[in-house]
Amino acid sequence: MTDQWLPSDNPDPAPAPRHAKPPYSDELYGSAFFLKRIRPGEVSKDYLAWLSDPDVIRFLQVRFSARDEASISTFIESFDHVDRFLFGIHDAADNRYIGNITLRVDPNHLFPDFPDGLPI
Repeated sequence: MTDQWLPSDNPDPAPAPRHAKPPYSDELYGSAFFLKRIRPGEVSKDYLAWLSDPDVIRFLQVRFSARDEASISTFIESFDHVDRFLFGIHDAADNRYIGNITLRVDPNHLFPDFPDGLPI
């Protein structure tokens, strides 16, 4: 068939996938709060306390998992900051840590997904 479309005839205009190199900032600022990347070794007492509160975790997947410092550190290490992100939410007025949010980005389509966060 001469009218059949071939991929080489019409290249995809989408940007190339972002693999292996973090192109993003570790901090994102807004007027009322800011997001700061959480790194391994930064498990706060507040975070561990939230994870022990049944009202806080009742709708989160973490309620089915161990919630000690070692397991939370392993969880934090699973975020590569390339297409899987974990941010702490901080109050802009006093730098108080008030919650977390995770973000996943499809590296091929650059489409974000905000699956969960600790309620604030």
